[in-house]
Amino acid sequence: ELSPALLSSSIMNVELPDRPEHDDIPDAGNLISLQHRFILGLLAGNSMSDENLTANLKMLSIPVGTKNIIPIVMSIDNYMDKIQSADLKRKNTIEFSTIQICNDILHSCCSGIITHIEKELYCILISMQNISSIADRENLLHSITLQLSSNLKRYMNLSVSMSIGPLSSNLSDIADSFSIAERSLSQKFFEGNNSII
Repeated sequence: ELSPALLSSSIMNVELPDRPEHDDIPDAGNLISLQHRFILGLLAGNSMSDENLTANLKMLSIPVGTKNIIPIVMSIDNYMDKIQSADLKRKNTIEFSTIQICNDILHSCCSGIITHIEKELYCILISMQNISSIADRENLLHSITLQLSSNLKRYMNLSVSMSIGPLSSNLSDIADSFSIAERSLSQKFFEGNNSII
């Protein structure tokens, strides 16, 4: 079952020209918003041709390929307790800082991107396009989840739980893998906070 944010993402199919004019390149704020909408659309199952998918990834500067993608669903532990007395500015700061820290880590170690789904939920897409060994993939995932968890704890005092979805051979099919990871995250109740499932 998709979250409300994904169910309402029918407008998320961002169609952009293959060769934009210089004036058509979005500024940084718009780019982040377009990336977010585009990824939500993919997670909701919106489909597009491989040609449009590749063009959108390039135009939106999304550092993942179209093949062999692994989604990680990340949840901020005890989120409601953290924001209960927070104003809108504090909530936005948590979201922005979480995305910034995670994207910095992802850009330094692999091809990946994070987007906010809703409330405590985030989705990370990691490209495994050039990694064929299962052991190498597992080592990379272990390293990434460890770095994300420790840096969010160190810099924001946030504990997070993560669920790693199965490898999706095509980015256009990522919704199925994301859905499996999202359902698996419900096991957090049994595993406890700061867990990787």
